[in-house]
Amino acid sequence: MTGTTITLRATKGAPLTNTEVDNNFTSLANNKLEVGNNLSDLTSVSTAQANLQVDPAGTAASQAIAMAIALG
Repeated sequence: MTGTTITLRATKGAPLTNTEVDNNFTSLANNKLEVGNNLSDLTSVSTAQANLQVDPAGTAASQAIAMAIALG
């Protein structure tokens, strides 16, 4: 998946053409994630997990257990 390219009126400084509007919708449609893909369409699952602050594979739980054992 590549980045979505959107043409904005404010950036362009003029109204968008019909083609630019269509290109905006096409870009959004082509660069969206699909719910049914279960993250398989991500470029980097680990980056997505970090951005969403998701604990991959229970890492925090295993660290907490190790700390509890170490501290008695």
